[in-house]
Amino acid sequence: MQKFVLMALALITASAPAWAGRCTEPDAQTCLDHLVAKHHQGWLGFEYERSDDGVVQIHEVTPYSPAAHAGFRVGDVLLSMNGADFGDPSAVKKARGDWLPGQLVTYTVRRGAAAKRLAVRLGRMPEKDFARMVGRHMLENHVSPAYAAIPGEGIEVIGEAR
Repeated sequence: MQKFVLMALALITASAPAWAGRCTEPDAQTCLDHLVAKHHQGWLGFEYERSDDGVVQIHEVTPYSPAAHAGFRVGDVLLSMNGADFGDPSAVKKARGDWLPGQLVTYTVRRGAAAKRLAVRLGRMPEKDFARMVGRHMLENHVSPAYAAIPGEGIEVIGEAR
């Protein structure tokens, strides 16, 4: 498992997805186990951020992903998913459940002044995207800032691990 973490860290690129908030797992190993267990769930292929005033906006769409094929764009504001309002994070989490590849999910987004419905069929997350996501999450949530930095696209070890 430790070898997997090191491989995942080595595959990080500048376009890795950002994770909103902090990890709630008690330690890095539990978190990694949780992420690996979810690896084969359905994959959408966009990343979003929730602003302080509750606006949920897409900041990255992975090229050739299900989200890209469905027409999602950077800057789209997420309003609802399968009827669950993004203003209620617990409702969105409940509506998401355990996504499976092939499942159809319908979003309502605001693009400019207009609301638009987008249906997307979930796919499987490519290995390189999974490794990038895990590595980024581990660096942002489980590694001390004194231990690792990401200048440009690489990793520079600058201290000791926690």
